[in-house]
Amino acid sequence: MFILIKIQRKIFIANNAVHYFLSNEWVFINTKIIDLEKLLLPSDQLAFSYKCDHELAEPFAFFTVGLMGARRYLLKESDSTFPQAKIHSRR
Repeated sequence: MFILIKIQRKIFIANNAVHYFLSNEWVFINTKIIDLEKLLLPSDQLAFSYKCDHELAEPFAFFTVGLMGARRYLLKESDSTFPQAKIHSRR
């Protein structure tokens, strides 16, 4: 019983933290940053490990990083519990 209350409390807190951002539509105009990326020299891209391939962005990797961020910063769970949570979610 207490385990369910603890889980529900975590879900409630995380939901309250992101509710404003999920319930509004956001439009980001990034034409200036794209123009700046075009000015980067290839040597600078190598030196700073920077890739400008917006079209090649992989959605699965993006959501994986987002999931890990939510676990760390919203739910305050450590990365050491991730393998157990992954097994638990497959049940």
